[in-house]
Amino acid sequence: SLPRYFVAGGTAFDRQVLVDGWGMPEEILTPVDYMENLGIHVLLGEVTQVLYSGNKLQIYIDEKDSGYQLVTIPKGNLTEGDLQIIF
Repeated sequence: SLPRYFVAGGTAFDRQVLVDGWGMPEEILTPVDYMENLGIHVLLGEVTQVLYSGNKLQIYIDEKDSGYQLVTIPKGNLTEGDLQIIF
């Protein structure tokens, strides 16, 4: 089963999930500057809120029947260390 939301993992990985897996058009692939931003792909939903505290990133998603969104979070807002992402 394919993920409906996931961390952007580079063009090849993103293509495998979005284009090859979900059948989305190639044009959907948007490069993310991984040095500056954390990218989150959201399919069949819309991000309603993002909270960050204590190395925990909470992403609230309103699930829908259609739609796609790429959310970028500036890494400058995150502290160094392990990051737990909760959808």
